Amino acid sequence: MIIVLGAGCKAEHLCYLFNLWGDVTQFYEAPRHIGETKHGKPVTDEIIPVDGRLIVYSSVGDTRDKRRLIEQFKEEAKNKGIRYEWGELIHRTSVITNPLHIGDDFTIREFSSIGSQCKIGDHVSIGPLANISHNTIVEDYSTICGQAAISGGVYIGEGVFIGQGASIKPNAGIGCGAVVGTGAVVVKDVAPNLVVGGNPAGDNAKFRKVPQW
Repeated sequence: MIIVLGAGCKAEHLCYLFNLWGDVTQFYEAPRHIGETKHGKPVTDEIIPVDGRLIVYSSVGDTRDKRRLIEQFKEEAKNKGIRYEWGELIHRTSVITNPLHIGDDFTIREFSSIGSQCKIGDHVSIGPLANISHNTIVEDYSTICGQAAISGGVYIGEGVFIGQGASIKPNAGIGCGAVVGTGAVVVKDVAPNLVVGGNPAGDNAKFRKVPQW
């Protein structure tokens, strides 16, 4: 049986892409979608107990919302003594080469690749047609959108959001909670909790502060 954390379009698409609908028992979300159903599956802010093995996936676009929902779920499961395990979704068209580590609740969508000696943290999501080169570290709760190109030796901190088609040049570091905009080209380090965009990203005042991660 499967619980999906999140109930938006991203969660629905995940179920279609990986053919999960038959095993999903509920979507766990709060507070936007409470009382809704997704293809007959309830959306609730409380865990519905099930018999048998329970697998959990997260599918939330905003990294802060994702962490909030995961922490809420973990706390409720602990308090109620509900046993579960985090799932892993690797699309059959994607390639992962000799990783150092792949964390819990990892999702990589179609036609993406991860080079050798990479370390991927927990609750990381990688979109379609993305490329992560060798010796890169991606910390917990981060999201890398489709067609992003991450060069070798890059460090991506906790809770980072890399936008569609963004490019991160070799050995750059992206600080915790930073957001790299769609199509941005990052050629140097990005400080924590910054939103950057443009080419090169961060120049011409194309950045702003976001709440502390």
